[in-house]
Amino acid sequence: MSAAHHPPHEAVAGTRGVASSAHPYATQAAIQVLERGGSAVDAAIAAGAVLTVVMPWAGQLGGDCFFLVTEPDGTVSAVNGSGAAPAAATLEAYQEKGKIPESGWWASTVPGMVHGWQTAHGRWGKADWGSLFDAAAHYAANGMVMTASLQARIAGLTEQWSQFPETASIFLPGGAPPPVGSVLRQPDLAASHRAIAAGGADGFYSGEIARKIIAASEAGGGLFSEDDLSSHITPTPAPISISYCNATVYEQPPVTQGIVLLMALGTLEKAAYQQYPQGGADSVHLQVEATKLGFIDRLASLGDPDRVSVPVEMMLSAEANHRRAEAIDMRQRLDQFGELPVHADTTSLVVADGEGRVVTYIHSLYSGSGVVVPGTGIMMNSRLMGFSLDPDSPNVLAGGKRPVHTLNAVIVKRGDDVYGICTPGANLQVQHNLQVLTNLLDHDMEMQAAVDAPRWSMGDQMEIGDPALLIEDRFGEDVLADLERRGHTLKRAPAWAVGGGIQAVRADRASGTLWAARDPRRASNLATAI
Repeated sequence: MSAAHHPPHEAVAGTRGVASSAHPYATQAAIQVLERGGSAVDAAIAAGAVLTVVMPWAGQLGGDCFFLVTEPDGTVSAVNGSGAAPAAATLEAYQEKGKIPESGWWASTVPGMVHGWQTAHGRWGKADWGSLFDAAAHYAANGMVMTASLQARIAGLTEQWSQFPETASIFLPGGAPPPVGSVLRQPDLAASHRAIAAGGADGFYSGEIARKIIAASEAGGGLFSEDDLSSHITPTPAPISISYCNATVYEQPPVTQGIVLLMALGTLEKAAYQQYPQGGADSVHLQVEATKLGFIDRLASLGDPDRVSVPVEMMLSAEANHRRAEAIDMRQRLDQFGELPVHADTTSLVVADGEGRVVTYIHSLYSGSGVVVPGTGIMMNSRLMGFSLDPDSPNVLAGGKRPVHTLNAVIVKRGDDVYGICTPGANLQVQHNLQVLTNLLDHDMEMQAAVDAPRWSMGDQMEIGDPALLIEDRFGEDVLADLERRGHTLKRAPAWAVGGGIQAVRADRASGTLWAARDPRRASNLATAI
């Protein structure tokens, strides 16, 4: 591996709380909640609310969220803040269209985010619910300065967002993104945050916001009914986990594909991954092949556990891990792989508080439908694209069913340490988390160094159907050439140019110290501590 220097930064440390997120405003909001005595869950909700304002393409009140929460006694719990397809959605109707559309009302599931927040707050919240939306409402009402990166994000969505007058009026005044240095204000979104602060989830699912969503859906030819919203619930299934390298790794259970990460780790253990040097061609090859095999099993078995039987124990069994490990040829890449959806507009964060809670949180719009509900500032998701139209798939579209999600969050317990790790990036999430975890657990790297280490991503952007590896040149030419001899198609990338936006925290319960790291690959990422 190349000896290129790491960026001149290190993990931040504190004793009362730490937070790491994709935007300074969100990290600041989390720390302010912790300073006022709120829990890590309170801080995550406040930061998530801010992210719906300052990163509107990556998650909005019309989207979904997931939590993993570690309590002071070490118990790990999951919150599935995702929504189902409208009851009126049928496979036949979408097959007649020929595909699930990315834009418009036929792209959306019931938004699960707000109900997910309230469910988590009900179990672990200490702060007043309404106070958690102060920062988000402030930034929406008073505005945020348009940076070059924010303008570029909006510009990349111009074709889709310009189709919808309400959306264009907010983000594309005059037909183009606001100029750099101007202030973007979202007063309707501020009002929605205040309504949720005052009325809780009921204010979203059965109050004025719900009425506006239903009216807009009817006007736009959508499928939503009042019952779709008012009957929405948030599951709190037990997390799934495996033992790996003297640690326990916890993941989001189905309906997310977090199980792919656990399958890949189990496969690596059976393949004796630890014997290979970190960052070498053998190490990278094994990681890539184990991930491919995990995705193949995901496509064959994963669906909404309320509608199909997902064989989690079998997928994580020693026999399955051995089967996958035996399928890996150390001399040659595996040609078999599964095709998965491409789009990803996601953001994540991690928080730990001084009382022993560690939270990993992630939310998304999928790619976003482009529809902003008039009078609310709320953009709707395009999560229906997570379904399959293949009637033989366990993830086939059906009314009232949840699609499989790429969103997943990780908790690791090893000795006195509890780690929380999260990243955006659709199908890249499990790939990047795998690399960070093996750096931490197999190679005993310090947390920030584990995030900084050279990285690869399988596929063209997010598409697993393309086996090419986008890989940072910091691995070194010898490693890259060796991978090519094994049949891997490489797309060489400069240092720090492979995607991902890892956030990580560590609670050292022996010393009472808390640590937070952030990925240098995204300039807006910020980790801080108190």
